Amino acid sequence: MLSTLRAWLWGAPAPESAAPRPELHQFFPADEPRPTDARRWFEGSVLSVSPEGGTVSGDVWFEPAAVRGPRQPEVGERVRGEARRRDEEHAWLAIHVEVCDDDWGTAAEEAPAENRVVGQVRRFEGDVLVLADREDEYRLRQADAEVDFLPAEGDWLELESDDPIPREVTGGQKVRVRPLRRWEVDGEVTLVAHEQPMFGLVDNQIYFLPSAWSLARLPRRGDRVRCSAVESSQSTPRGLTLNWRAVRVAALEARAWLRPPPAAAPPPAASASFSADLLDDKQGVSVTGDGEFGQLKCGEQRRTTLVVRNASGAPVTLAAARLLSNAGGQFSVTPPDCAEIPAGGSAAVTVECRAELLGAARALCLLDFGAFRIGRWLGVIVEDPSAALLSAPAPSRRRARAAVGYDSDALDARQSCVVVPGQPAFKPAPFVSARLPPYPLPTRLLSMDGDRLLANYPCLASELGPDNYKQRLTLLLFIEEVEMLRQIRQFDMDGVVLGRAGEFLQLAVPGLAESRPSLVVGDKVLLSHPYEESGLKYEGYVHQVRHSALNIMFHPDFQQSYTGKEYNASFEFSRSQLRQLHRAVETALARLGAGVLFPTTATARLPQVNFVEEAGWSSERSVCSHTKRVSFDLDTDSQKMPPSPTGEEGAASGTASAPVEDTPSQSDSDVSFVSADGSVDESLSRTPSAGGSARRPRRTEKTGVRVLRFFNRGLNERQKSAVRRVLKGMARPLPYIIYGPPGTGKTVTMVECILQTYTMCPDSRLLVATPSNSAADLITERLHASGAVHRAALARLTSFNRSEDSCPEVVQPYVMSGDSLEAAARRRIVVGTAATLGNLYRLGLRQGHFTHVFVDEAGHMTEPETLVPLGLVSALDGQAVLAGDPRQLGPVLQSRYAAAWGLQTSMLERLSLRQLYGRDTEKFADHGCYNPLLVTKLVNNYRSHRELLTVPSRLFYDSELVPCVDAETANKWCRLPFLPRPGFPMLFHGVRGENIQEGDSPSWFNPTEAFQVIRYLQKLGSAGVDWDEVGVISPYRKQTEKIRELMTTFGLPTVKVGSVEEFQGQEREVIVLTTVRSSSVTLQHDVIYRLGFMQSPRRFNVAITRAKCLLIVIGNPELLAADEHWRHLVVHAVTNGAAIGCEGVL
Repeated sequence: MLSTLRAWLWGAPAPESAAPRPELHQFFPADEPRPTDARRWFEGSVLSVSPEGGTVSGDVWFEPAAVRGPRQPEVGERVRGEARRRDEEHAWLAIHVEVCDDDWGTAAEEAPAENRVVGQVRRFEGDVLVLADREDEYRLRQADAEVDFLPAEGDWLELESDDPIPREVTGGQKVRVRPLRRWEVDGEVTLVAHEQPMFGLVDNQIYFLPSAWSLARLPRRGDRVRCSAVESSQSTPRGLTLNWRAVRVAALEARAWLRPPPAAAPPPAASASFSADLLDDKQGVSVTGDGEFGQLKCGEQRRTTLVVRNASGAPVTLAAARLLSNAGGQFSVTPPDCAEIPAGGSAAVTVECRAELLGAARALCLLDFGAFRIGRWLGVIVEDPSAALLSAPAPSRRRARAAVGYDSDALDARQSCVVVPGQPAFKPAPFVSARLPPYPLPTRLLSMDGDRLLANYPCLASELGPDNYKQRLTLLLFIEEVEMLRQIRQFDMDGVVLGRAGEFLQLAVPGLAESRPSLVVGDKVLLSHPYEESGLKYEGYVHQVRHSALNIMFHPDFQQSYTGKEYNASFEFSRSQLRQLHRAVETALARLGAGVLFPTTATARLPQVNFVEEAGWSSERSVCSHTKRVSFDLDTDSQKMPPSPTGEEGAASGTASAPVEDTPSQSDSDVSFVSADGSVDESLSRTPSAGGSARRPRRTEKTGVRVLRFFNRGLNERQKSAVRRVLKGMARPLPYIIYGPPGTGKTVTMVECILQTYTMCPDSRLLVATPSNSAADLITERLHASGAVHRAALARLTSFNRSEDSCPEVVQPYVMSGDSLEAAARRRIVVGTAATLGNLYRLGLRQGHFTHVFVDEAGHMTEPETLVPLGLVSALDGQAVLAGDPRQLGPVLQSRYAAAWGLQTSMLERLSLRQLYGRDTEKFADHGCYNPLLVTKLVNNYRSHRELLTVPSRLFYDSELVPCVDAETANKWCRLPFLPRPGFPMLFHGVRGENIQEGDSPSWFNPTEAFQVIRYLQKLGSAGVDWDEVGVISPYRKQTEKIRELMTTFGLPTVKVGSVEEFQGQEREVIVLTTVRSSSVTLQHDVIYRLGFMQSPRRFNVAITRAKCLLIVIGNPELLAADEHWRHLVVHAVTNGAAIGCEGVL
């Protein structure tokens, strides 16, 4: 009952077992006469109390169940709460009531001190709330808390229990959780900030997040609202500090009310506790009949009858029978021929369902009798005729294990046995100048869970800094390795028989094609006798990975003598890449220094190259000579200027709006100069220009200064600015960040920076790192296509386990691997993945061997991965450039502990969060709001239709993205006949299906959504869409598998179907996105603790920014609208008429 009341009152979804309570104001237009259904807040004295309830101030009645707190109020006590009444003839009934505790409550004072704790929410750890009371911390699981609102970090709470409250509340002890103070107030929305996180203010005193909204549209400044707030310490991105947080914000105007999200499945009949409400019979008139149509195949029709019986003793007239929220028009209602129903008579209302939209659907049938109305729910579950194709198979036959973990006992058993070595896939290098230390995994970590890790390693809970940098990152790498071991142990196989494939022994591995397990050349397979305890194991190295089998080389004797005997098989991955990461972390502070890893000040140095720009190419003013040192000091938040060339001292200034001498100018320059009278000295601040059209940079006749000419003549001004600033490198050795939102051309910009550095700095040697082979191949292709790089100057460094044939043909002439490592290190440009570039350390290269390092897609790399290439440049004069987007997905990890404690935070993101690299709309208003010495943000989007950019631009990119794609491309598929709004590049298809798990997989799939995906693919094919320009995205691997199965079954051509991670960095003209999850059972928990796919803003951002022309989203609109980011997309689709199956959601 309590959870149902909370759901109705606070806008959270009710449990599926509870019947929703429809309210009249949800169904009638504001101008239609209807019964008054009023609510109000009240505060007053208790006048009377009885076992049935009590009265407050003579006009509010409360029942005992409505009282919040450990006891019932007494006569004379002050109470407050919220009440409602049906109309002016009925009394006010309290929805909830509580004793006023402005003095922090007498009831609490009566409890023993050890039974009561007052403190502030410090953080959440999964489903554990951590409360700080002075120096003590209390940990309370959600399941042990009795709470009627959703706590958040910063809230001041009071905990109370019948027993003393320990530091760690264990299961079984119930703890009552209340806000320290509440405040119910009517006010005005004074601020709505579309920042991250998005927030608003009421009366400039109360802070609220979108999760507190209960409005049909986003609130606007000036809206009158009613707030329920709790005492809380909150800070906004704008530096405001507030003492109240709203847990509920409701509009005072009826037009803005939003009802709580309905359940995903058709609701059951209303319970007796909702008598006198819409679903109840009234005034002797009853309505019988089943409005549930059950399961229908798509295209099927069925009828049912609702029988209206009049037992009132007087005739009644059925004035109208109509449908509200009609589920895509699948239902129709036919009233009886005669509207008047005599006393004792009956009439039949015919309801027909035409199944058209897959999934569960419902509609409300309203019977209007003039003086009163009666409602009945109609429901149907529509299935595809081929639904049986996706019936869940039997559980996997892979043997079950009592424990999946890789504990220390298992490790000791391996170390104590005799291992017959196999034949490695690669020959070791004959000479290695710097050998890679082993960095063994500490065995004690293998049996530690999250709590024990925190208890033994306090550095995990502290902020990353120079003092704990090495210890913490090393520990996180070990924690990630533990999870990798645990996961690969799941794929151990019993009783396997090997076959022969030429010189190899071959092992068939189910799931290998889906990377379950993920194995590469060089990994190992261990064979042991299933029935013998001899302690003998045979080690084999993976030499080839086929579609569903491994080709392995064991010891020559075993290889030749094997005759088909059964063995147990287990897998081991190579640790070489992990060891490289450990070495990078171990040497990072010594090689780079704390000033680079944790910068607080950017000092402008002389440019590393002086140049003039070719005439007619730019109006940007940029310093190429006469450069002065400018220091941005975070402690004073001011710019300290050195003496000017004339010897005069410059005045300091913290803003760009009132320039004084030596203050940064209002242009897109790095540093400019202003004279004493405030005028700009153009001779010092303008980029010189030179005529000519030579492709290669050349020197002017008089000055010998190089001429800058862009290789890519299509660059926009922001991209050119990034190239100029990278060329100058005036903040080196601090990393320069090219912040590239989706489709803004960050890789194009990075390639231009590489080419210009290569040509303008003849003594340079460049290292280019990427997170993946495909990204490294792409950069190599573009460098080749420029025609500016000599073949002997470029190396595409690859690992041993990647064959040359797997590289694009144009890249193959540049490919070099480990056997030619030293030759590759002498090339002017070396391109490779971060993991492969780590092999260069084997050569013992001096630090500074490479003068520049460029890291593309830096947001996809862990910080240790980024340290690998950075450690090869000089810490004094080297330059690092990081390109990426911290608002998209970060690196993919296996361990949730390692991710939670910071390993998933890339260096790009960590630096972006530092004040020095942060957004400053005042100081750098004319430089894209970022320090031009350190950051360039690209904003011109060349990928997507304008309407597809609206939501991500507002939510993630400060509403700065500028659509630049040509109209013909953008509108290419916007007028397909099945789109609800022709010309609009989006379709949100509401589907209420069922998410299912199979016995052998933790992943989810939704058959209803999978069939809907197939239907849209068929329609796209009929419209002539190129299959190579279609992509299907799902957050769950199992859903992608089922969609591929259906594509094969229905004879559809192959299109790319993958996870959000697989599509990052890619684009398609048409994207079909299936969200899969459709159950609201755990939605409340997910919303509170930010779990699941919905609570991943970055995954959401990537998913909706892959489409160029058309985005089709298939999902449960009620479930998705509960997420603050998905809600924006649902609202965008519904308000633009681009939604199907979303009636009644908003």
